[in-house]
Amino acid sequence: MSDLQRIKELLNLLTQDASSEAVFELVDLYLSAGLNDAALDAVKQWCAANPRVDCGLALWAKVCLVNDQFDETRSILQRIGSDSSADEAAQLVAIELEIRQGNFSLARQKLTSFREHYGHCLQWTELEQQVSERSADMHENDLPPVVTPTMADLYFRQGLTEKALPLYQYLLKQDPENALYVNRIKQILGEQQARQLDAESSQLQNGQRQVLTRWLSAIQRRRTHV
Repeated sequence: MSDLQRIKELLNLLTQDASSEAVFELVDLYLSAGLNDAALDAVKQWCAANPRVDCGLALWAKVCLVNDQFDETRSILQRIGSDSSADEAAQLVAIELEIRQGNFSLARQKLTSFREHYGHCLQWTELEQQVSERSADMHENDLPPVVTPTMADLYFRQGLTEKALPLYQYLLKQDPENALYVNRIKQILGEQQARQLDAESSQLQNGQRQVLTRWLSAIQRRRTHV
């Protein structure tokens, strides 16, 4: 059976049952064929029909990331609670998001957190390799021909800390006793960690909110049937 025939079958299944898990295979086929917009439309429609299914949100975030919609990806991920069954898939998307945006230190922190909770998997290994290769390329190729303290300070004061970090790290190698460079590096890494904690806290709150909503709905249903 060709991919096109299979896509037609899956679309028919979804027409008959809007909650069908056929959407996951359908999206994979669309992405494999380079039909990213079609994949995005399919998963958005499915999530609209199944708003409380977190695995659908994780898939939606993944497709948004494929389409370079970074803000949308992050926003969707924040709707998935850390106690959700979709947390593992969501965390892998979150790691790839940080890598795509050049937040390599934060990506490493999330890789470590993922390994502690879920262990290793093939996708984790691939992401770990990506962050190692891309961060190495950044240090080797993205540094300007001449690195100066003024340049690093300018990036830092403009809030472009991901650009400032490799400059300060380079400068520190040239001047290991420089307290300013040490403090700036610590501050940048601390801010990255704080952002991660904020994101994790938001996910936890969303998870608690979902649990409370389901509990209240169950109570309401029982009252309705009394």
